[in-house]
Amino acid sequence: MGRQHAQLGLVYIAEEFSMLMVIPGSDVSRHSALMTRAHRFRHNIFVGEKGWEELRQPDGCERDRFDDAHAVHHICLRGEEIVGYQRLLPTTRPHLLTDVLTGLCRRAPPRGPRVFEWTRFCVAQSHRETRPLSGEMRN
Repeated sequence: MGRQHAQLGLVYIAEEFSMLMVIPGSDVSRHSALMTRAHRFRHNIFVGEKGWEELRQPDGCERDRFDDAHAVHHICLRGEEIVGYQRLLPTTRPHLLTDVLTGLCRRAPPRGPRVFEWTRFCVAQSHRETRPLSGEMRN
């Protein structure tokens, strides 16, 4: 289990430092190189691994109309390597469940100033933990 260093925002895990960068959409210009890497990371996973061809972009960067000033990007770094990404979208504005994937909810999706849609969650293949299925577990 890792030790946290609250003042630096770092988590110490397995003799390596990991850092979670929280970048509000209104601040992406200050982190443009990192955000470009994050969009390539998303493209590699969602297009390259999962085969979501409708997201394919010629520049290899997966972005959509919700990557705006209201999105909140979480980028997990291990050293300089991006090992994880997720995005939060405020539900007080248009988001995937209300504008794109409208058939996923039987009722209207929850909305509110403290309710966010969690989307584009992905982890680098080299950092995914694999566990046997429950039927495969041995004593």
